[in-house]
Amino acid sequence: MKNRVCALTVLALAVGASAQTVYDTSVTPTFFPGTGIPNANFVVHNNVPAEVQTGLTSFYRFGVRGPGDNALRDSLTLNTYSYRNGNAYTDGSATTIAPGTAAWNFSYHINLNTNTQQSNGQNFFNNLVLLTIDWDPTAGVDQRTYNMSALMQAGGAGSLSLLQDSQNPGFSFWNDPIFLAISGAAPRFFDPNATGTYRFQLDVIRGGTPVSSTEMFVNVTPTPGAAALFGLGTLAAFRRRR
Repeated sequence: MKNRVCALTVLALAVGASAQTVYDTSVTPTFFPGTGIPNANFVVHNNVPAEVQTGLTSFYRFGVRGPGDNALRDSLTLNTYSYRNGNAYTDGSATTIAPGTAAWNFSYHINLNTNTQQSNGQNFFNNLVLLTIDWDPTAGVDQRTYNMSALMQAGGAGSLSLLQDSQNPGFSFWNDPIFLAISGAAPRFFDPNATGTYRFQLDVIRGGTPVSSTEMFVNVTPTPGAAALFGLGTLAAFRRRR
């Protein structure tokens, strides 16, 4: 926790005293990718003078945690979201599994012009936007940084000032060769049954100077059933040894 506080303090100094991080809030404008995804529970960084806002959030895919057990998440404290491990369901019915897909999704939001009254001339050509993910939920680090500005430019959307998307860490998108070549990252391995903490960071750099940065942690724990089975197995092994 001490390291996180120090990192956030350094970041606040880098982007200026006029910037502010707020938690469990909405982003501007309304978050729109997909249906059933509320514009809520984001960790948001606002730099009002620079007219920049970045945001990150996470939630159970389709709001389904298990059969007859729906929820957005298990807990939310500041910028740390907690979930059970395992595969996601495909459509919110809690009946069909999507193998290799995490039970939880994450969403990112970049608004380079929060002043909706007029254009400020900022877009993905003159701002460097980086999404960094530590794909290793254990004590190790498997950090990959994706150049979102390059992706927007390659997709013919570099002149836009808004990017919002919802993704699952198990989607093949994150290992797509074309995506990786443009974004400058490398392939990674993802295990939906792994437990531990994933880290996400979203940065906007303008003219070599950081103007906005948002950090989020996703804590993944064993499902109660898996934990119970593990306990029974341990007990049986103990009895056999006796």
